[in-house]
Amino acid sequence: MLTAIETTATIGPNRQLLLDDDLPESAAAKVRVIVFFDDDDFSETDWLKAASKNDVLDFLNDESEDIYTLEDGRLLAKYKIVLVPFPFDDLSSQKVPPAVCLTSEIDPFGHIVLAFITSRVASKPPITDFVVKADEADFEVTGLKVSSTFRIHRLMTVSKSIIQRELGELSARHKVEIENRLRRLFEM
Repeated sequence: MLTAIETTATIGPNRQLLLDDDLPESAAAKVRVIVFFDDDDFSETDWLKAASKNDVLDFLNDESEDIYTLEDGRLLAKYKIVLVPFPFDDLSSQKVPPAVCLTSEIDPFGHIVLAFITSRVASKPPITDFVVKADEADFEVTGLKVSSTFRIHRLMTVSKSIIQRELGELSARHKVEIENRLRRLFEM
């Protein structure tokens, strides 16, 4: 069970969080931290750099994920499969993994919620993962090149401006499967 404590902090000169309030003495263990920024205080480049260091997206370091380029696909809405450039730590190069749009554009922010897609297909995927196999009748509409796993628990909110291209879309059956997994994930 997780217990949440909300407080504010300042980012120090060495990018360390300096809490404005003391934590309870019982909080001497390792903790999880989520940092919220005002959109005005955080550039898209800074956001991409921070996201590239998150171990949640380590699967992107696998060379087998390098099967898409920015030339694949078309230009975008809910249930579309898109390509999202993902930078390396130093922003010198990037991968272009596919993702599925779980929302249309969220006004007035211009954001879209995505779930990442991987070409890795586990023999026993988690209940929130959805596998689309290349030999299925409705595979072609996805625009994917190989059998793929939709990682519904790997969510990210991005500015629509970083979405480069549209690969394809979900079939009616895929939409139902994605919605079922979202309900499982959020226990709805």
